[in-house]
Parts: sequence; C-alpha cells; structure tokens
Amino acid sequence: MARIIGGLGTSHVPSIGVALDKGLDATPEWKPFFDGYQPARDWVAKQRPDVAVVVFNDHYNALFLDRVPTFAVGCAGEYLPADEGWGPRPIPPFQGAPDFSWHLVDTLVENWFDPEVIQEIKVDHGLQVPMELFWGRPEDAWPVRVVPIFVNVLQYPVPLPSRLYHLGKTLRKAIESYDSDERFVVLGTGGLSHQLQGARGLPQPRGGPALPRGHRDGPRPARRVESREVRRDVRRRGRRAHHVARDARSAEPGGAGASPALLRSCLHDRRRDGAARGAGDVPGRPGRRLSSRGRPLLRMPPGFHPAVLDPFRCPEASGRRRTSSSGG
Repeated sequence: MARIIGGLGTSHVPSIGVALDKGLDATPEWKPFFDGYQPARDWVAKQRPDVAVVVFNDHYNALFLDRVPTFAVGCAGEYLPADEGWGPRPIPPFQGAPDFSWHLVDTLVENWFDPEVIQEIKVDHGLQVPMELFWGRPEDAWPVRVVPIFVNVLQYPVPLPSRLYHLGKTLRKAIESYDSDERFVVLGTGGLSHQLQGARGLPQPRGGPALPRGHRDGPRPARRVESREVRRDVRRRGRRAHHVARDARSAEPGGAGASPALLRSCLHDRRRDGAARGAGDVPGRPGRRLSSRGRPLLRMPPGFHPAVLDPFRCPEASGRRRTSSSGG
C-alpha cells in the first residue's frame, strides 16, 4: 500500500514567484527567506516522493463566483500554469495522478464528503509557489506528480475547521488504502501569512479559545490574529448566533424573550448524553440552570425545548454549564 512520508506547510504569497522570476532570490532582501527553505528542499531531495497532494485555494483565476465548490479534487492528467494577468509563468506543466485522484474522490464520498470533480483546470500561485519552493524550478518536467485539492476560503460560507480536520483524516485513509507502493507527501499552503487589506488583528479573550465565546464582561484583548478572513468569520458567527436567538424567542410560548445565557445552557445540554439531561430538557417540564459558579442562573420557560435550536450554528453552544433539575 502507499504511504505518507511527511507533510510540508508554507505560504504561497505571489511575490515569492515574482522574486524567482526576476532572479531576486540571492538579493539581500530575499536571500534570508529562501535560505530558510533549504532544510526542506534537502529533505525532499533525499526522500524523493512520487506524489504530492497539495491542499490550497484558487484565487479567482480558475474558479470564480459562478462556481464556488467547498472542496474540489483535480483528476486531470496535467495541470497548466494559470495566467494571472501577466502571462503564464515560465515553469513546466504539472503532471497529475488521475488514478489516485479517483480513488481519493471515492474515499471522500464514502466518508460523507461531496467534492467537485475537476478534470480540466489551470493552477495559480497557490500551487505553483509551494512546488517551486520545495522542488526548485525544473527545466523540462517536475520530478513529482501532483494531486490538487481546492478548498474554498474566499466566498462565504467557508468550511469549518472541524470539517477540514476530518478532510485531513480522510485523505490519510485514502493514501494508506491505495494499492500502490508510491510515496506521498502532503502540502498545506496558505493561512495567516499575509494581510492584503483592512485593519490588522482581532482582540481575543485572555486565556480563552481562538474565537470569542460571548463572555459576560466581553472579550479582553490578549493577542492578535493577522487575517482578514478570521475577522470576517467572527462577524459571520456573531450574526448567526443573533439569528438563532431570534428564532428561539419566536418559538417560545407567548414570544417571551430568552437570554443568551439560557440559550447557551440549552444548546450545551442538548449535546450531552440523554442520560445526563435534566428534567428541564423535556418539553413542558421547566428545569433550573446553575451558572459556572453554582449560583441559580435562569429557569427554562415552560414549553420551551432546545430542539428549536441548532447547536452547530451557535458558537456559544460549547460553553461549559453545570445542570441541576428540579420540579417547578
């Protein structure tokens, strides 16, 4: 069976390709950057992988707003460099591995993914730059075949981090079940490496998770994340939480308002095992909720049931709550 020999991660900033095209890699400004990749290039030259699976995103060069797949898998035999406005870069085309690509698609579908299958597409700097950073610029052909996996990170809604985690686990399963003795390397490229526009950074709660979770006193700045996409995702999640709360209020008897604390408690209890749920989670039987410090928080309105909410749409559902049930 095939096996994974390693994984590589890097930025794909387009200016890297420009520096290589203009021969600036030895200049004082660029040399420290390219020297940092030498250990990885030495490792690749020593290991000599047969196939490189590249997980990246297109930049509206091949996939525009008329079609925005969440996940797409390239199944072509060849991928030409895309023209990003200044003509195609002087690099050889990338040879594909269509047999494994189809095996990967089958494995994804068997594991609850529905990828778009692409048999003809050009690849932009999201794939070109990582390949050139690790393999250099060959004269005739690349020494490794590629399997591109396109992930939408530009047009909302974007996939959740948990979904990407399971994508990685499924990719590993596909490689290790592939009937071949080929050696695979997985490249992950993109991320928080550059900021194109807008204010930089996002305040985060001190000692908390990467995203705000509706603290009673509000989030306190501790560190900054340099990504416009992350900030937009936080705003999107906030809007979704607002819509969930609004829908819950409209579902209550008499339209009585439900506080965010109650919603968080209800959502958390819904995700628990059925044996651990209190009587307050049964329709028509109110239950008392305790705060994280053990003080009474709120009573669940009679007739209110958390099934009207979707816990996977509300980021505040992951807050910890202790539950105590009592009649009346």
